[in-house]
Amino acid sequence: MNQQININGEKKSLINKIKLIIVIIISLAIGFGIDFTMQPFMKKQNNSNQAEWQKKMHKFEKKLLESKNKNNQLEQKINSLQEEKEILEKELKELKKEKEILVKEKKEEIELEDDEISLDENKIKKAFIKYIGNSSRYKEENIYVKTDQITDKHFEGSILEKDSENLSSPNLLAVKINDNWEVIYWGQDVPSCTEINKHNFPTSMVNKCGNEEGMVMDRK
Repeated sequence: MNQQININGEKKSLINKIKLIIVIIISLAIGFGIDFTMQPFMKKQNNSNQAEWQKKMHKFEKKLLESKNKNNQLEQKINSLQEEKEILEKELKELKKEKEILVKEKKEEIELEDDEISLDENKIKKAFIKYIGNSSRYKEENIYVKTDQITDKHFEGSILEKDSENLSSPNLLAVKINDNWEVIYWGQDVPSCTEINKHNFPTSMVNKCGNEEGMVMDRK
């Protein structure tokens, strides 16, 4: 009896173990089934994410390349402008140097002309005294020359007295002959056409003159 009970107990224990093994096998089978079922989906999802990532990376690389190209173009433009700036600075420097030379030459020319005019005015003063005679009230030390127009051969101006208002000063015309000035007219009327034309006075200096009949003529 006891032996029969032991046999039955062993059978139950064996059956329970077999059931447990079956449950484990079924559980494993279900687990592998789920894994096999999910693998295609996961693989597809991974492929989709990778494609999206590659797409974004491609866009980023494209923008980076465009940015580099723009940067290179900007650098080239900056270099070009820098070269133009250097050229302009060089030209400006040369122009300043030329300007300084021209200003210096012009200053020297003006100073020379002033010296020449001053020298000519002294000669005209002497020629005026000779023209009116030494007996006149005009003395060389008491007069000075006012220049209106002067060329290398012709002069127009007036003689002014020192310490005088000189309200109405006669017009004076002189011509240079053999490096010496000669007064040909001094007065307030129009000069003689004969003298004016004889010495070829420019019309800008003398535009009217009197003919032999005393008529005033326009010079052309």
